[in-house]
Amino acid sequence: IDNKAVDDLAKNMKEKLAKKRQEGYGGWKDNCSQEVLSKLLRDHVEKGDVVDVANFCAFLFARNEVIL
Repeated sequence: IDNKAVDDLAKNMKEKLAKKRQEGYGGWKDNCSQEVLSKLLRDHVEKGDVVDVANFCAFLFARNEVIL
């Protein structure tokens, strides 16, 4: 059941990222600091958006960075 949960979350993460790219969002890899990504992550925790939180965690993870 845990693998299904991860698969379902990943599917939703990818869908949300695709939607946001179409809206013009992007640049997390090269144009955004660790501080900004960490702040955005914390802001989305406060909003209660699990998918966005997971995406910001994935961005930090991909950059080998931690949450500040």
